[in-house]
Amino acid sequence: MPSWLKSVGHTIQLVLCPTAFLDSEVEHLRALNQASRVMGDPDQFRPEAERRVAKKRKGLLISFILVSFLAAAGFCAALLANRYLPMSLFGVRLIRLGSVVIIAWAVLSRIGYETESIRGETLLEITSAKAFKQFYGLGVFLATFSLFLEPANL
Repeated sequence: MPSWLKSVGHTIQLVLCPTAFLDSEVEHLRALNQASRVMGDPDQFRPEAERRVAKKRKGLLISFILVSFLAAAGFCAALLANRYLPMSLFGVRLIRLGSVVIIAWAVLSRIGYETESIRGETLLEITSAKAFKQFYGLGVFLATFSLFLEPANL
C-alpha cells in the first residue's frame, strides 16, 4: 500500500476511530523497536498516547469550528459589500491577491523559519504560534470574502 494512502487511513482513524488509531500507534512503536530504533515499551506509552490523541482531536474540532466561522463571516461580509460597497474588478482581485499573500506568509513564517528552542515556552515561540493563527485566520476570512465578491460594473 502506498505511504500516502496509509497516511490518509491513519488520519481517518484519528478523526473517526481513535481506539483503532491508538492500536496502530502501539503497533508502529513495536515495528520501530524491531528495527532497532528503541522507542521504549509501547504498552507503557499507551496512556500518554491516549492523552495526546485526545488533545489532537480537540484541536482538530476547534480548528474546524474556527475555520467554519471565518468562512461564514467572510461570506456574510461579501454579501454586505456586494450590496452596500460595490468594488471594481481590480479591487476584488487585489483582495484575492492579499488573501493568498497573507496565507502564504503565515505558513512560510511558521514552517520555513521556525524558532522553537525551549519547548514552545519563550515569548518568541508563543508570539510566533499566535501570529501564525492570526494571519492564517485573516487569510481564510479574506479568501472567503473575495470568493463571494461580485465586481460592480463601475
